[in-house]
Amino acid sequence: MNMKKIKNQLGATLLESLIALVVFSVGALGIAALQTTTLVRSDDVKQRSIAIWKAQELADRIKSTNSIDVPTGLSADYVTEIGNTTIASIGVLDNTNLFTCPTAAPTRCDDTAGGAAAVCDAGELVEFDVWSVFCDPATGLSSTSGGDVDGANKLKNLDVALVVDDNGTPLDVTDDEFRLYLEWLSRSTDQEDDFQGGVDVTTNLCGDDVDVDSRLGVYCLRFRT
Repeated sequence: MNMKKIKNQLGATLLESLIALVVFSVGALGIAALQTTTLVRSDDVKQRSIAIWKAQELADRIKSTNSIDVPTGLSADYVTEIGNTTIASIGVLDNTNLFTCPTAAPTRCDDTAGGAAAVCDAGELVEFDVWSVFCDPATGLSSTSGGDVDGANKLKNLDVALVVDDNGTPLDVTDDEFRLYLEWLSRSTDQEDDFQGGVDVTTNLCGDDVDVDSRLGVYCLRFRT
């Protein structure tokens, strides 16, 4: 009887070990997937933080020109330089309507390690400010013409719009409100094999409800000069 019981129990330890291995593997895969998702979501949060930082930087640069041309500064020149005065392309995943960086760097209007800043006129200052915020390979959001970009501080498929509400009158620093919109492809979307299934999500941007493709990140900053 003892030998029969022993024979019946042969292989039990191996079976238990295999079951334990399967359970452990499933758990390990779940932890790995959770870690990957957490890292991707962290990238999305970082992208938004960078977009907020850069939007505020451009707004501050625009405001700083009030002393150059009283009272409105060079606000209208920034609107012209950015070249997009509507939000028609914001919230839409369209690779043909993106912010385009110049092929060559403009005249530098700031001090660099290699020397003092150039003496810039109003047009050169505006051109440099926009390039510095969005296109500078070292500190800008995008170093290419809106396509794929590398680097943790870059926003892929960047689109920018600067809209001014002038109430139908010429620019007036006391009345005008500016809205700066930024749009980019989220990192979580970019890392998926197929992201063709985005849906529109209604998002509040600067007080307006806008339909935004769920694969995009968007931000809007309201300010007065």
